[in-house]
Amino acid sequence: MSTEPTRRKLLFHIGHHKTGSTSIQYAFATGKVQLEHGKILYPGKLTHNYLRGHFDTYAAEGKFIPGSPGFPNLERISSLLKAGDFEIAVISGEAFEWANPGSTYRVLRDLMLPYVDDYSVLCYIRPHAERIVSGFSESLKIGSFKGSLETFSRNAMRDGRLAFASHLAAWAKKFGNRLIVRPVVRSELTAGSVLQDFVTYGFGPNISAKIESEPLANKSLCLEELLLLRMIHGQVAEKNGQLRLALGWE
Repeated sequence: MSTEPTRRKLLFHIGHHKTGSTSIQYAFATGKVQLEHGKILYPGKLTHNYLRGHFDTYAAEGKFIPGSPGFPNLERISSLLKAGDFEIAVISGEAFEWANPGSTYRVLRDLMLPYVDDYSVLCYIRPHAERIVSGFSESLKIGSFKGSLETFSRNAMRDGRLAFASHLAAWAKKFGNRLIVRPVVRSELTAGSVLQDFVTYGFGPNISAKIESEPLANKSLCLEELLLLRMIHGQVAEKNGQLRLALGWE
């Protein structure tokens, strides 16, 4: 039996939005991805988007925001990493797409990196036209946007949502070759799958893993479904925002 010490790795996944993040998160949260030898640590109920506020608060004030069942805070996640009962730890939240790389690194340095031997920051980007159409569809689905595709596209350009190169340059400056950027282009992805690609490039060639089944999560709706939702959202527009969001997700 090998007496070599276990090498632990952290995968910090920052999205982007509309690049299959939900499917990745669902697969890890439900144990669909398993190592042939060793354990995966995925602390949380599904997505780690909620941690964006935790990171920002800790970076600015050095304080921990309390967690809740299924949503462990940074202090709890740090203690799980310190316990060391894992080979691969995964933190995944597309809300980190627009996080500050410098403050993100400081939080990782203080609370997570001391307990791992290696780490990577994974990011997926989608071709501009697909990103716009997918984002427009998602906004209609959850009722957060009522205008036209043309207006949505102009807003995206104005807000810099498609300026991937300049945005990722800041991450590359901070994380160097630990930043892995992959395109969501089916012919370029491992087995045409974002999840398979995530495992391949995140785990590396020396770690064997299997995926029990390929989950489909947050699948895009067809035009008729979107139009129906748009009409319904028009009727509940004055209601609580959480109701609108929950309706879109269901």
